[in-house]
Amino acid sequence: MVHIPSGHFIFGTNKKDETAEALSMGIPKPWYADESPRQKVFLKGFYIDTFEVTNERYKKYVDATEAVPPGNWKDNNFIAGKDKEPVTWVTWFDAANFCQWAEKKLPSEKQWERAAKGTNGNEYPWGNEFQPNIAYLSNRAGSKNKPVAVGSFPKSASKEGIHDLIGNVWEWVADDYKPYKGSTHKNDYYDSGYKIIRGHSASDIGHFPMYANAIKKFARSGYRQFANPDEPGPDVGFRCASENKPTAVKTGLSLSGQPANSSAATGTIEKPASLNTASKTAAPFNPFAPKPNLPDSGILVLTLLAFIAGVFSFLSPCTLPILPAYFAVTAQTDRARMGMMSLAFFFGLASLFVAMGASASVLGQLLRDYMFQISQIGGGIVVVFGVMTLFGKGFSG
Repeated sequence: MVHIPSGHFIFGTNKKDETAEALSMGIPKPWYADESPRQKVFLKGFYIDTFEVTNERYKKYVDATEAVPPGNWKDNNFIAGKDKEPVTWVTWFDAANFCQWAEKKLPSEKQWERAAKGTNGNEYPWGNEFQPNIAYLSNRAGSKNKPVAVGSFPKSASKEGIHDLIGNVWEWVADDYKPYKGSTHKNDYYDSGYKIIRGHSASDIGHFPMYANAIKKFARSGYRQFANPDEPGPDVGFRCASENKPTAVKTGLSLSGQPANSSAATGTIEKPASLNTASKTAAPFNPFAPKPNLPDSGILVLTLLAFIAGVFSFLSPCTLPILPAYFAVTAQTDRARMGMMSLAFFFGLASLFVAMGASASVLGQLLRDYMFQISQIGGGIVVVFGVMTLFGKGFSG
C-alpha cells in the first residue's frame, strides 16, 4: 500500500463544456457537469493499494470465507494465467466485503481522486498532458481489449507510485452517485442507489465521432461515472484503502490482501442473494449506453423517417446544420438500426436525384413547378427533426 499524507488537494473543477462538445458526440451528460464546483479539500492521511485487487488475492478471500466466486471463474478458480490480472465480475458489495475482510475498506471518492490528482489537481495521474500510449486505454472504436496484469503500464503511475488509476479496469469506490456540495447540476440519477466507479477501463466505449477526444475526457482523474451496485461487469474491479496502518503493514507481512488473522473481520455488507450470478456471456459493461427519455420507436418507423430526411436533405439547406447531430445520435443506437437508418437516408437522397433527373417526365415537371413549396415542406420537417435532436429525442423518440 501507498501512504497518502494529510493535507489539502483540489477536488472537482469549475470547467464547463462551453461548446457542448459532449452533446455533439451524442453523449447526454456535458463534460464536467457533475464534477463542479472546484473545492480545496483537507483529507486526513490514508493508505491505498498500490495495485488493483488481483484474481490471486481475491482467490484467498473466496477460500477463506467461502464467498461466491466471480461469474467468469470456473470450478471455483480463476482462469489459468490470469492470477495477476485485476479481478472483475464483482459487484460493489463483493468489493466492499473483500476490503472489510482484509481489514480495509473501499476508498471514498475524495480519497480516490486525491490519489489520482496529487496535491496539484493534475488532469491525469502522471500529469496534465494526455498521453494515451502510457496507460492501458482503448485507442480506437471497436477495440476488444481485455484486462492485463496489474502494473503493466508503469509510466501511467501517479507521482506517489500508485498504478493503473487510469486504464485497465474501472474501480468501485465507496460513495453513492450524488451532486457535490454546492453543485447546481441536475441529474435524474442522483441519489437513486447507484455507486460511483472511477478510473476508466481499456474497453471500447462505442463508435463516437472524434473517438480520441472522447477518450481524453473519459480518462481524466476527475471523471465520474455511476453503475448499479448489484451488477458486475467484465471491466470493473476495485482497490482498497485504509485510514489506519493495516495489520499486514504493521507486521511486515505480504501485502497480498490477506490479513494476519482472516477471522478478525466480522460481519458482511448485506446484498441480495441473487448477486454474483451474472452470465459469463453477458454483454460488456458500457456505462455510456444512452438512456432515452422516450421508448424506442420501431425500426420501420425510424427507417421511414431516415428515408424522408434523405429525400429532403438536398432540397433544404436547413438540413445541413443538423446532419452532424443526426449521425451523433444514430451512432449511439445499436448497429442494426444505425445501418438501416443510414441506408434509408442515402436511398432517400438517391431517390431525389433520380426524380430530378426525370426532367422530361410528369414528376420532373411537378418538381420544376413546385420546387419552392416542396423546399418549404422539407424545411419544416427538418426543423422538427432538429428540435427533436436538440432536446435529446433524436430519431429514437
